[in-house]
Amino acid sequence: MKNNQYLIIDTSTKTGSVCIYANGEIKRVHIWGSKNNHTAELLPAIKMLMDLESTRISEFNGIVVSIGPGGFSAIRTGIAVGQGLAMGASLPIVGVNSLETSAYSLRHINKQICSLIPAGRENIAWCTYVTDSSGWRIITEEKITKISEFVKSQSSIENTCFCGEGLTPDIVELLEAHYKIELLRVEDSPVLARLKGAIEIGINLLSSQENLTNNIEPKYLRPPSIT
Repeated sequence: MKNNQYLIIDTSTKTGSVCIYANGEIKRVHIWGSKNNHTAELLPAIKMLMDLESTRISEFNGIVVSIGPGGFSAIRTGIAVGQGLAMGASLPIVGVNSLETSAYSLRHINKQICSLIPAGRENIAWCTYVTDSSGWRIITEEKITKISEFVKSQSSIENTCFCGEGLTPDIVELLEAHYKIELLRVEDSPVLARLKGAIEIGINLLSSQENLTNNIEPKYLRPPSIT
């Protein structure tokens, strides 16, 4: 087993990503777009990265997989592959929340962080976090709402930084028009930000031996239309 080498899997949206993280840095990363649920792309992407690093799944210290919210089938694909690899190689695995990982890299700024993930059909999954004297914590319930409801539900946007793959130009325009103020947002790639958040949160969980179970459940925030 190589020292401090981890596999990160995120298929929570139509943009999938896998990453090999080792010795404090991202060694390899692959990002792709999928119209379906990532079943055709995920395993070949993992194999490609392992081949490039000349490593095997048994040489990892653990696996981190995003559990959503996001696309129903896409989430299940990532979890199923992660669990299968972990079980076959007897590796620990943890699940991380896609809304939290999208926001986590911004935890040091003195603002509330509102994270958004696409939820389809004019819907958005969102949640707000903050770092205060109690540490990093959630301050609003995770929820899926219509985009129009999300825009109107914000008490103020002046002290909030918005982030995540769900923060589209259309939503930025709606928020700025509704509150008559320029939106505070980050310019970094939301997919890379989510991946980096998954690395930090996931490896902390693996290192602390918390939530180490192969029975990882997806976080949908609403029932799937097909079960």
